[in-house]
Amino acid sequence: MVFSFSASLIPLVIGGIIPGLLSIYIWRRRKAKGAKYLAIMMLLLFFWESAYILELASAHLETKIFWNNISFIFIAFTPLSFLLFSIEYTERGHWLTPLRVGLALLLPISTIIVIFTPAFRPWFWVSQTLITQGDFLLINGVNGWWYWNIHAIYSYLGLLGGVVFLVLALIKWPRQYRGQMIWTLIAISVPWVANAITIFKILPIFIDLTPFAFSITGLGLTFAVVRHRMLDLAPIAREVVVEGLRDGVLILDKDNRVVDSNPAAYRLLSLKTEMIGSSIAQLFSNWAELAEKDLTLTEGRHEVEFLKENGENQHLEISYSPLRDRFQMIIGGIVTIHDITQTKETQQLLLEARNKALEANALKSRFLAKVSHEFRTPLGGIIGYAELLEGDNFGELNKEQKRVVQTVLRSAEHLNEMVSELLDQAQIESGNLILKKSEFLLNDLVESSCAGFVVSTEKKNVQLKRFLDPQLPSQIMGDERRLRQIIINLVANAMKFTTEGVVKVSFLLEDAEHWKIVVSDTGVGIPQDALADIFDPFKQVNNEVSHENRGIGLGLSITRDLVALMKGSINVISDQYKGAVFQILLPLEHAL
Repeated sequence: MVFSFSASLIPLVIGGIIPGLLSIYIWRRRKAKGAKYLAIMMLLLFFWESAYILELASAHLETKIFWNNISFIFIAFTPLSFLLFSIEYTERGHWLTPLRVGLALLLPISTIIVIFTPAFRPWFWVSQTLITQGDFLLINGVNGWWYWNIHAIYSYLGLLGGVVFLVLALIKWPRQYRGQMIWTLIAISVPWVANAITIFKILPIFIDLTPFAFSITGLGLTFAVVRHRMLDLAPIAREVVVEGLRDGVLILDKDNRVVDSNPAAYRLLSLKTEMIGSSIAQLFSNWAELAEKDLTLTEGRHEVEFLKENGENQHLEISYSPLRDRFQMIIGGIVTIHDITQTKETQQLLLEARNKALEANALKSRFLAKVSHEFRTPLGGIIGYAELLEGDNFGELNKEQKRVVQTVLRSAEHLNEMVSELLDQAQIESGNLILKKSEFLLNDLVESSCAGFVVSTEKKNVQLKRFLDPQLPSQIMGDERRLRQIIINLVANAMKFTTEGVVKVSFLLEDAEHWKIVVSDTGVGIPQDALADIFDPFKQVNNEVSHENRGIGLGLSITRDLVALMKGSINVISDQYKGAVFQILLPLEHAL
């Protein structure tokens, strides 16, 4: 092959290198919508222009025809790659199934077969001769029916389809995407002009300008990619996302004027007139805090309220922040409008429900306190007279009479304990229970807490063991009465559910600032599903009322609340049939 390179080819060589470099650059961003097909189109243009330059540099007709044939390998697929780019870039990528793309490739492949098959070649080229045009020796060809009826129509339909998809998308783009719009329109119009000049010989130029025009298209699209971030966020994606948002969005310029908005903004602000071009001062004139602010300089959030036309209150949360370019320069602002009416209504309902619950709880506490006080007076009389009868103060009683009196006394004392628990619960819930701290001996607390269980341990086959850590100080500060109540509650609970074995009460030094009370038993234990609410008021593990399980379910609840008042903590470790361990951790206050 003989080639003749002249200075006239230098601009064409430079123009041919451009699409090759662009294909590499765009391929690195192939994850962006349309970038993959745009990179392929640039690569096809690079090979097309390279083959065309070699055709121009060839000195013989046979060599020129060879490179002309090679160039059509890439020419045949270029319009399709442009169409595929346009389809994917305009958010129609779901159309591009393997079957459809495969069918679209059939015609370009058929064209290449026609060109390289001698029997079919006249369908594409009727004749090819040499002519001289300036410094160039060119092919002067006459095209056949396949070229005009199949290849040309297919190519122009591909180009036209790509343009239509882009224009449809461009029409919907907002103002801030105007740079993309201008450069894309320029880019897609150049090849049409160049191809028309070449085919219809509008100008006396015999060189095919189309591949070099596509280079300009590539430059224009790449400028849109780099300068206007076309492939970073496709404007059609903006339409799908922003236009479909339930929240209102306003885009502001540096003068705090609205340059773009979405339908939700009109709906939330109850606007029926065009807001584009309006200033924030006009738009938010009813809300001075917002109207007087420069929303492009700072970030912030405001809650506003206004009356809608239907008489309903509308609550909005308006957030704003600066809008910056890639150089972090402020170019405007963005305002989002969120409807919080339902949230406000829910908050109001919750507040009302909370107030009602607090009121009902306070009423319950007052009722419990009232009932407890009213019960205590007659109970005191019943217990007093029963004790007098038991002591033969009104005459000696026979065995049956004594048994009846003792039953009455036990029942009255049990009822008195329940009344005391109700009163404690009412005082705790109302915040009226106050701890009374004093110095006391730990040993006295141990003995007095366990003394009342001597009879119970004798009746049951249960041992009550006590352990006092010798490292604990002998005398500490605290509310001895309430501590005794806590221990009695836990030991009574352990005795109730332990038919045989051991109940142990331990008083331990945890560290320099804390001490611990541990009550353990070998009883029936607590099921895992009951542990979560074991400290709830009026809650019992076994809700069946029996002689062994009497009470109103306040003992453990009161114990927990008393421990909390003492700034301590309580926990339980248990499993069914394996006993239970209650641990109380309390601050250690040394006696003065």
